[in-house]
Amino acid sequence: MGTSNEIHALRAKGLEYMRRGEFEEAQKVFERLAKSDPDPSSRNNLAACRFKQGDLKGALGALEPNLEAELLNPFAHALAAQVFAALGRRGEAERHLARAISDFETGMKTVVPAGLAAEEPWREYTVIIKRAAGDLGHHRQVLDLYRKWERYHVNPEDRFLAGVAAFNLGRFSQAVSFWRAVAPRGWGFADVYVTVASAVDAGTVPPFPLEYHVPEPHEIKGHKTADDLRSLAQQGWFRMLALGSILGASRDYEGKRLAAAQLGTIIRYGGDWGLDLAKRILSAPADIGQEMKVAAADALVELGIYKEGESIEAVVDGKPRYLVIRTSKIAEEPDETVEVLLEEASLLRSVGKIDEAIEKLRPLLERGSFYPPAILMLANLLRRKDQLDEAEGLLLTLKDVAPSDPAVLFNLAGLYIQRGDPMRARKYADQIDRRRATDEIREKLPLLEDEIDRLELLTVRPSEVAAVVAESWREDQEDKPISLNTKLSQAVRTVPAGWVNAACEAHGIDPASTRHRKERAEALTRRLVDLRHMEEIVSNLEEDERAALRFVLNEGGWAKISALTRRFGSMEGDGFWWEETPPRSTLGRLRLKALLFVGRAVIDGRRCKVAVIPLELREGLAKLLGSRPPAAGAPERACRKAPSEAPDESGQGGARQEAAKSAGFKRGRRAPRGGR
Repeated sequence: MGTSNEIHALRAKGLEYMRRGEFEEAQKVFERLAKSDPDPSSRNNLAACRFKQGDLKGALGALEPNLEAELLNPFAHALAAQVFAALGRRGEAERHLARAISDFETGMKTVVPAGLAAEEPWREYTVIIKRAAGDLGHHRQVLDLYRKWERYHVNPEDRFLAGVAAFNLGRFSQAVSFWRAVAPRGWGFADVYVTVASAVDAGTVPPFPLEYHVPEPHEIKGHKTADDLRSLAQQGWFRMLALGSILGASRDYEGKRLAAAQLGTIIRYGGDWGLDLAKRILSAPADIGQEMKVAAADALVELGIYKEGESIEAVVDGKPRYLVIRTSKIAEEPDETVEVLLEEASLLRSVGKIDEAIEKLRPLLERGSFYPPAILMLANLLRRKDQLDEAEGLLLTLKDVAPSDPAVLFNLAGLYIQRGDPMRARKYADQIDRRRATDEIREKLPLLEDEIDRLELLTVRPSEVAAVVAESWREDQEDKPISLNTKLSQAVRTVPAGWVNAACEAHGIDPASTRHRKERAEALTRRLVDLRHMEEIVSNLEEDERAALRFVLNEGGWAKISALTRRFGSMEGDGFWWEETPPRSTLGRLRLKALLFVGRAVIDGRRCKVAVIPLELREGLAKLLGSRPPAAGAPERACRKAPSEAPDESGQGGARQEAAKSAGFKRGRRAPRGGR
């Protein structure tokens, strides 16, 4: 292997593959590193890649040297516990879980007094240890560890896993409270878990076991066969995502229709749990729509629980009803009766008798056959009477039968124009193949597209324009120059007046108490450097805010925005008018409090966007947060090496392992106070 810089670059490449879920590629990188890189994290990462791909024996092989070493290694032992649990070797899994907990707690006793930079990365091991305990079914232990280690937490996943434990223990409202707390921190999918847990708590959805696992999009891709779907439908995390999509579907007809189709799939492939779900949906009160109940009944007929045409008990619109499922066949040619009805309906339409024409065609919906031209005419008649829900349902059914038929697509586009929905109108208009369209449709297409253009202009909301402008202004502010060792007074002078006012309010200063911005800025600066006030600030910070400040302090008082947003989430949506709408992101909340400032600085000859903690605040924040303060007045570096820490899949890295070795992190041994 080459220089340390080359090792760092290769490690970063492997970690990026892991973040993207490309574990096969990541494995190749860490196999190279494991041969020559002494950092234990390389083997941990290699083992994690193999574990993710189901190679359990390979994962143990990669971990073996780390498990036999005397150094503390909570990550390796926690991962080993997960592997042994998957192999059904519970005794060994329990032993490694106990060792992981012991190593972590011993390490924390050494790291914190020593004030090492490894403290925050070491705290991240709480996540994989909880995963291992969860994989062994120790749900109460996960909650106990959450409470015991809460002061160490730096990762939202700790709270997410506590929610999983509560859900598995049947404490659904407690799970909801855990997941609601992580949703605003870049974990938007937790809102889905909240929706489903609430439905389970209400009895609408039957409970199910949930894995200690954060779902990834790549895990769903490529599942197409019935066996694939059956396997997926047994996974708790998949049930969460599918049910969240179903219960949170939009209320328009297309959204309801898609949700009903998804419900039918999860019932058909969900085994006994799926049958229980169907029965609960049928008996649920009015908050579950008729489309969902029909989908549940249809799935039960397909599974043979009921026969076609048999009455199925259900509660519809809050009242007891019976549903009857019948299958219609598509007729390629009309029979004599359909021809007569079509002719009569056409005559009635031509003389303006639309209601009568509709009544002529409605009986076709009750027949055992389905003739597309007749249904298309009925849908168009319903559109004329603004009965758009029923027309939409018929047209979408026709699209299932003939997905590229120009007449169906044209009429769907027209229907969504009537609904005032230009996005969906354009979606269907763009699918029309002019070569297959009739002359009449080709002639009308330019008029249809003009109408969509007009509707798009009319439906742009002022609030949407304002949001775009606000984001643009915030980004312009972030492009201004900033010193990597900026002073607080200098940083406050460079931000908009509204941000100064918002920061004053955040720190208990009334902006209206002074007339001039300069006076408000000076009052804010005095308040921030006051040690008693700083203690109060830090005590009121959220976990993620503390973690972000520690990260920046450990990096020397400043960090590139790209590194921060990967770790703590984007600032997108934070806007500009912070007096009226405070930012919600982790970094935005710190900026609102004037603890962090963003701008561009020249690093290695390039203008990079960075976040900076003002010089006067660094030492005080470091003491209160338990971080090592950056050297006072440190020169602005021309460049910085990429962080050497390798998350091992959850954040472990070479930097912390080297710190551990240097500090004497061996079992039964404490580092001397004062560190290295």
